[in-house]
Amino acid sequence: MNISNLAINRVAIHQVYKLGESNERVRLNNNLSVLEPIALNVIKLRIVEALGEDSRSLDLIIRESGEESTFQKLARMIYSNDLDFIETSKHLTEVLASKQNTTRIPGGIIVYLNGTIHEDKNFIAVMKAESEEGFALDANDEQLNLTYIAELLLTRYQKLYKVAMFIEKEGLIDIEETLRASDEFEVTIYDHNMSNADKQNAARYFYRDFLGCDLQPTNKKLTKDFFFLTKDFINNADISDEEKIDFHSALCNYLKLNRETIINRSEFAQTYFGVALQDLYRQYMNQNNFPSRAIAKDISLIERNLRLRRLSFNTKVKVTAPSDSFNDLVIIESCDEPNYTRLKIKGKIKEQQ
Repeated sequence: MNISNLAINRVAIHQVYKLGESNERVRLNNNLSVLEPIALNVIKLRIVEALGEDSRSLDLIIRESGEESTFQKLARMIYSNDLDFIETSKHLTEVLASKQNTTRIPGGIIVYLNGTIHEDKNFIAVMKAESEEGFALDANDEQLNLTYIAELLLTRYQKLYKVAMFIEKEGLIDIEETLRASDEFEVTIYDHNMSNADKQNAARYFYRDFLGCDLQPTNKKLTKDFFFLTKDFINNADISDEEKIDFHSALCNYLKLNRETIINRSEFAQTYFGVALQDLYRQYMNQNNFPSRAIAKDISLIERNLRLRRLSFNTKVKVTAPSDSFNDLVIIESCDEPNYTRLKIKGKIKEQQ
């Protein structure tokens, strides 16, 4: 969604501490924050970069929409007066702190933002920003100095923040106290942890436990699911290592090199698998609730995975090569010696570490 025309009307800022970092879990403001125009513009820029077109944001669906849910409280904040806005934000910050129940989750500032997009759609957003160390340049006529800053926030290249935005699909004039329906809102989130398969658990406390949302099966996520589900199916199939190598190459080529803009699991299976394996693959994908319909291909979340292919052996030996030319660079040959695999690798040893 294009959110470049973003106007922020109200801002509430609080602080949440890492578990065990302080006797208090939160530090709360009693008033709305008034930011200088340059600071407000930086926050707007970060939101647009995180959630706008061509970003790495993901769509969410609202799972928890009961009266006491975070969603209902955020939705009411859109139309609340300033006093209720700040009080609700304080309550939600305490809720977030209760969800940060492990020392692995860092503290940070929590920013609640209310405003409009394109002047006709209301939104409420929650941003958590973590701090990092850095320096500021202090220049005068005589010399250059660096001033140490212990807590930098929201720098341009910093990934230590996450932001979720709830956008009304249609503006409402009279809201009263009625509960909002989840389908009245679009929800999108940016969190750099969500694009890394090894770190997704680190993101769930925010979007799932706190916001009561879950990942929308978007094209980005469906493409990622297709890749990892098919990869796991090949790894666990009762076939030879040579066949597994060929199927992994086919999978990478199908996603990276194939000029088709859609993914269809049946066409993939029919093209590369035999009849018996096709049936097992169809059952496996059904068991994992992957849709049988065609989906638009979006490899933005798995580009790094498609760049290189890796062979891992039970002796902790690993072989890595570019996926585009893996079959030309690495050849598996038959080997009669048990517990050994014979490889032929194109190229000479360049260096040893």
